[in-house]
Amino acid sequence: MGHIEAFHSLEKIEPHWRELEARASSSPFQRFAWMAGYIRTISAASGAEPALVMIRDGAGHAAAILPLEKIRRSGIAMLRSIGGKHASFHLPLATPEGQAIIAADPLRVLQGAAEAAGGADLIMLMNQPSQWEGVPNPLALLGAVEAASHAYETVLPPDAEAFIAERTSTDTRKKLRKKRQALAKLGPVVAARQSDPASVGRTLDVFFAQKQRRFAAQGIANPFADAGTQAFLRTACSSGGAEPPAIELHALSCGERSVAVFGLATGFSRASGMFTSFDDDPAIARCSPGDILLHDMVGDLIARSFRRFDLGIGEARYKNSFCTTEVRLTDAFVPLSLYGRLAAAAMQTASRLKAAVKHDPRLLNAANRLRSAARWRS
Repeated sequence: MGHIEAFHSLEKIEPHWRELEARASSSPFQRFAWMAGYIRTISAASGAEPALVMIRDGAGHAAAILPLEKIRRSGIAMLRSIGGKHASFHLPLATPEGQAIIAADPLRVLQGAAEAAGGADLIMLMNQPSQWEGVPNPLALLGAVEAASHAYETVLPPDAEAFIAERTSTDTRKKLRKKRQALAKLGPVVAARQSDPASVGRTLDVFFAQKQRRFAAQGIANPFADAGTQAFLRTACSSGGAEPPAIELHALSCGERSVAVFGLATGFSRASGMFTSFDDDPAIARCSPGDILLHDMVGDLIARSFRRFDLGIGEARYKNSFCTTEVRLTDAFVPLSLYGRLAAAAMQTASRLKAAVKHDPRLLNAANRLRSAARWRS
């Protein structure tokens, strides 16, 4: 096993991360820009301490980074994947040599990571793909249970028009053209990536407002109302000079009005959907602005030679047209002490129950009714 060390500072590990990012593979959520934005906002607000674990190969070169953070809850020290629910996939950033080191003895690697980070009772690795682009993920097998929901992806071909024709019926495309024409009667319809700070700021303001109305109408707590989440998205959607932003922000405008918004984490020739919203004005909503933006956005990704596209975790109607390949996910709980074993057992049970509810429509409906009733009483 290679040498393992932990960094508690972004500044100290950044040169190694940048160098490794240029020759390793992972998901867009393991880009330095994405991780740095998250650590400086959401992690900082939660009191989590970065524990960025680097593995060197036999020649002393950086071969892999495990992006972890350390927290303490109820007296138990835990290492967990950085990114929480905002990251669809939690993976190492690893070269083939780094992947081989981890695969040779994944438990020993995690034990070494915990020791380098100053000790831990438990390691939580959420949303672990069972494999990544055809390569098995050894970390998905340790103390793992099936995640409550999975993700869905597709391989992008070089021809956008042929791909859209293959994935959508003639009738569907005809209906969408009519909806685009109906929307155009209200103003010119344009889909575009938002790049300058002013347009990014305005588009995020629209997104937050659309989400607030949507969740309020459903009687559901709005996760995007959190100040740390908003700070993260504003940071991650901003360009870092010559470097592209960690999250691309796409918007569909109708005249001067943004009627749909989509956020994509990008990197390693992949685009991963993170969030979306649309204008709930009936005159606009009936024109399916989200679907129009999705189609235009896929065409833009193909034109820029992206190889893979996914729409994140969970089932939704809009995902079915393009992303048809399931990415199976597990939640791994690796105990390293007696307290860790007790906590892992409880978390595994909770994760299994959540999956059971999600996969049973009757239980899911009952849970939603209870949740709505609880909020109404409060």
